[in-house]
Amino acid sequence: SVSFSTVELRDYSYIIGDNPSCTSGLPLSLSWEHTDSRIVPIEKYEKERKPRKTETNLLLNRCQRRRKLNEIAGYSFMDIIKAERERALEIEKNLQDTSNVVHGPTIPTRIRIPL
Repeated sequence: SVSFSTVELRDYSYIIGDNPSCTSGLPLSLSWEHTDSRIVPIEKYEKERKPRKTETNLLLNRCQRRRKLNEIAGYSFMDIIKAERERALEIEKNLQDTSNVVHGPTIPTRIRIPL
C-alpha cells in the first residue's frame, strides 16, 4: 500500500508560448522555473483546494492572455504588441510557404475593372 502525507506546491510564471492552435494573440505557456515552492499536508491541500476547472474555463481570450502577460508575467504592453505582430508575420510566412508547397507559387495578376 502506498500513501502520501505531504504535497509540494509550486508556482510557475507565465511566458509567451508557441502553441500553434492559438489563432488570436499570443499563446501562454508556463516557465520551466518555479517561483515559489511550499510543502503542505495532503489533508489540508485536499480540504482547501479549488475545484478543477472545466475545459471551457481554461480557454482564455486574447485580452485575458494580454492581461496575464502584463500583470503577472511583467511584459509591457509594447512588448506584447510587438510580439503579436512578429507572430502574425511568422504565421503569414508559414501559410505562404505551405501554400507554395501544395499549390506552387502564386503569380500576381492585375485585374482591370472598367469604370
